[in-house]
Amino acid sequence: MEERIFLNKDSKPIEQTLKSAFEDVYTYYETLINISDSFSKKWNFSKTSGWMLKVYDKKKALFYLIPIKNEFIISLTIRGKERKAFLKDNELEKIHDMIKSAKKIFRRICAPI
Repeated sequence: MEERIFLNKDSKPIEQTLKSAFEDVYTYYETLINISDSFSKKWNFSKTSGWMLKVYDKKKALFYLIPIKNEFIISLTIRGKERKAFLKDNELEKIHDMIKSAKKIFRRICAPI
């Protein structure tokens, strides 16, 4: 069961609280942040999800990262051209079925492998 964290609007996540909350998956978070280094990032608060990180290029969101206790959810929109490219990419073969079945939003929980 997802344990939502950072539900207090007055307590925006910082590196130390993220490290503590993510525990085993913090290295995945760091890798994701480093890979997306050239994109803008902004923490936003949602009443239903708590604090979530928006990673975007200009005005379009590339993905949202929602912290969960020792996990995080990545929500993203896959546009038509991107979807076709992802389905041709053999390195993404493990998630092809998820991409095919996604309607508008592709959602994946990241947990230790």
